[in-house]
Amino acid sequence: MGITSPARVFPPFRLDPANQCLWRDNSRISLAPKAFAVLDYLVAHAGTVVSQEELLTAVWPETFVQPEVLRKYILEIRRVLDDPPKNPQFIETLPRRGYRFIAAIQSDPLQSTGYAGVEPGRKLVGREGALAELEQCLRRAVSGQRQILFVTGEAGIGKTSLVDSFQERRKSDSTIQWARGQCVEGFGGKEAYYPVLEALGWLLRAPGGASIVETLRAHAPTWLIQFPFMVKPEQRAALLQQILGATRERMVRELCEALGVLTSANPIVLILEDLQWVDDSTLDLISALARRRGGAKFLLLATYRPVEVILSRSPLKMLKQDLLIHRLCQEISLERLTEQEVGNYLATEFPQNKFTPELSALIHRHSDGNPLFMVALLQRLEQQGRISRTEDGWVLGVSPEQLDPGVPETLQQMLEVQLEQLGPEDRLLLRAASIAGQRFSAWAAGAMMESAAGPIEEACENLAAGQQFIRRVGIQEQPDGSASAQYEFKHALYREVLYRQLPPVQRARFHLRLAEQMEALATPPDRALASELASHFEMGRDYARSIRYLIVTALNAAGRYAHRDSVQILHHALGLLTHLPAEPGRALEIEVLERISDVLYAQGEMEQSAEIDYRVADLAAQGGFKTAHVNALTRVARALAFLDPDRCVMVCDRATEVSRTHDDALLQARAEMLMACWHIVARGWNERDSALCAAARERIASLSDEVPAYYEILYAHVQCVQGEYTGACHTASAGIPRSLESENLVVYFSAHSSLAHALLHLGRWGELLRTVMRAMEVAQKNGNAPWLGLLRAALAWLRYHAFDFEGARREADKLLNSHKEEPAGQVQTIARITRAFAGLALGDPDQALEAFRKVCERPLQPRFFFDWYWRLVARFGLARAWLAKGDLSKASEHAALLLEAVLAGADPAATAFAYEVQAGVAIAEKNWRKALESVEAGVAAIGAQVIPFASWRLHATASELHRSMANHDEAERQRKLAAGSVMQLADSLPEAEPLRVSLLHAAAVRRILQS
Repeated sequence: MGITSPARVFPPFRLDPANQCLWRDNSRISLAPKAFAVLDYLVAHAGTVVSQEELLTAVWPETFVQPEVLRKYILEIRRVLDDPPKNPQFIETLPRRGYRFIAAIQSDPLQSTGYAGVEPGRKLVGREGALAELEQCLRRAVSGQRQILFVTGEAGIGKTSLVDSFQERRKSDSTIQWARGQCVEGFGGKEAYYPVLEALGWLLRAPGGASIVETLRAHAPTWLIQFPFMVKPEQRAALLQQILGATRERMVRELCEALGVLTSANPIVLILEDLQWVDDSTLDLISALARRRGGAKFLLLATYRPVEVILSRSPLKMLKQDLLIHRLCQEISLERLTEQEVGNYLATEFPQNKFTPELSALIHRHSDGNPLFMVALLQRLEQQGRISRTEDGWVLGVSPEQLDPGVPETLQQMLEVQLEQLGPEDRLLLRAASIAGQRFSAWAAGAMMESAAGPIEEACENLAAGQQFIRRVGIQEQPDGSASAQYEFKHALYREVLYRQLPPVQRARFHLRLAEQMEALATPPDRALASELASHFEMGRDYARSIRYLIVTALNAAGRYAHRDSVQILHHALGLLTHLPAEPGRALEIEVLERISDVLYAQGEMEQSAEIDYRVADLAAQGGFKTAHVNALTRVARALAFLDPDRCVMVCDRATEVSRTHDDALLQARAEMLMACWHIVARGWNERDSALCAAARERIASLSDEVPAYYEILYAHVQCVQGEYTGACHTASAGIPRSLESENLVVYFSAHSSLAHALLHLGRWGELLRTVMRAMEVAQKNGNAPWLGLLRAALAWLRYHAFDFEGARREADKLLNSHKEEPAGQVQTIARITRAFAGLALGDPDQALEAFRKVCERPLQPRFFFDWYWRLVARFGLARAWLAKGDLSKASEHAALLLEAVLAGADPAATAFAYEVQAGVAIAEKNWRKALESVEAGVAAIGAQVIPFASWRLHATASELHRSMANHDEAERQRKLAAGSVMQLADSLPEAEPLRVSLLHAAAVRRILQS
């Protein structure tokens, strides 16, 4: 993006980031790009110890580099600075700690803004009122009143010059932080937050950037992750967990909050230029910044051309009008210069001139007051010798009446005339450069002209030195690590005229050549270049490659949670498919549609996601793409899992059928595993599905390095309901980091859900609390109500088992009130069951009976995840409730129904609970034999497994039974076993944890713990 940080001085040296070099007085010292980057980083963190690891991460992000390479560059820097390590003046080496830049940093009196615009010291004519308005806005911003200001006007009217002059006036005020970003015609409009990210990069690279990184880490992690070079590898996993599942709303909110913090001490002026090419996400952010309540030392200054906004039907027009109506923004509309202002310009630009007033009238008439047109016209008169400088000052060679400047009618025609005065080689060079954009590198121009960068750079330097059309703006580091001088057109109109002058065929050829050369620079190509590559390939008429890079661009947008932008980009890719033959086009269409489905799925738009994947399945079936057909069906299933589990199972069955007609063993194994898992999840456990699931998983492991995370986490749920709790813990725990890397929110929350289930049974309740709270934090930050409800339901269920009955009932009531409209009723059902059990424990069996009955009699449609499991839990509750009411007949009936159901499954904990409640009924009936058989069967069901969640109740019931039978020794042995299980539960919780207190102080537990 061409961002450079301000120059810094440490006499006799000046570090010049714009040109990637070091100056000693007036002598330029060239440094290798990486050596410069090391020095730049040390100077930016002057006075701070910088470790080797930090330097390596900053300069070689996501690349492993030996520390010896860093030491080589430090030696090179010392040589250039003439800085002996034993008596350093600049860089101090701290053994085993790192390096520290120790010289004092001074402000650079020669420092420019780093952007095109007004030259320092030059007076801006005719804009005194506009500058006064800008100054007034800045004063209000400094006082804590948030300011949004649009500067509008036609091309060439002087918007950028006004902004530059404003910044130039204030550059001596070190308290103001400046950040600038520019929208780019074409590819920039496809990149979410393009100008904002450029501006943030400016801030991050400026002095004090480290503090901004910390602010972003604390308040806007979704933005910090967009700058991977600022994130240390060891911090990446924690950051990914913080931002997982983030939304556009969260990303906008976070930057608003971060700017509030950053401006609490010093004001920030955020300049966004050329909003006529702005992306929608940036407009959302501008809207949020304008509407945010509360003060902030913040000024957003944005420029754009109104005519182009109207022609392109950009939403910017409506946004600005709405903000103006609500007095949330201001506008400075730059008008053309008056004749008097033209005269003032002549007096300023041509001091001690002998011009007559008629000249300013003529210039005004021919330029129509457009500043850029006026300057171009005067330059033409100078070149013609009509205006010249003498010892007495500037003079006009002929009388104004005889002067015919021969000026074309439009500014575009004037610029064309200027360009025609160049030699053919220079014209071709600039036309090629216009392909690259407003800013271009010598490398890019050379790539298109099939010329070496050296001669091209020399030609560009000559044009820049003569102030003709372009200026130099720094050094651009290429993806392959090489460096190239970077230039920009002095005005966007120069670039636009040059671009239009290219014949269509040559223009397309240049676009294609540049794209191919950019693509060849790095393998794989840098994802940050995807939108630019997509644009060049499209203009070069290589639509297939354009579509591929549009897919990557859409992924980038999704990574910034700009899902709407992502879908727009993908629909643009679909539009390009019309240029391709049917066969290759169909394969690409499938890929694009899959990406659209992914975006919709990430947004929670399950029905739309499923519709797209059904369309993909049809396309794949028509084209005979069996792999794509199976994948499409499995993708339909992932959405239907939330909408209609029965249809999900049917689609998985179909996917398995299709896979068995294809000679792809891995594809078939995956389809079978998914089918078997969903059969169990949706319809209940059975031995056949369990065996098929395990066998398919083993085949996948033998055929591939890894099982897809989504499949593994689904399998973790299956492990839970067949009693493999420890295995479920391992599977779920392994899925969490994988979900972070793949940014799969469903896998992340599902992993926590299955992990919580397993930890509950294993008695690791402290770990369960941490697991659920960690996931709840992610859900709360992103406003993910469905998952937040499920996690809160899990905590309420834990509260019940820890004897916090009031807390469990209170949380269940909250969930029942907040999830009334839930279609499938998963959260409602769990909350209703939890509330009923808590009420039963608090002495309200009638309410409990009604609630349990509602769950058991609930219609089979719509189903939800493991609804059959929660029906079993409700059946257990019915037996308990009838027992509490003393109706032993009905208690025995429901206990028998429960036992029959759990014996059809493989969950030892559920089996133990079923036998325990049957034993409780038998004890009430004084049927000691049946009670003893039930207890023994329950103990046998648990076997050697450690399941304190179930075993403590079973042993407690056994102790009660043997005490009733006067088997005191056995009663005491069973009591001790129960006490050991209870203490295992309690000891898993922190000492001060309220649930530990409620568990240990419960009457039933105190009886067990007393000898």
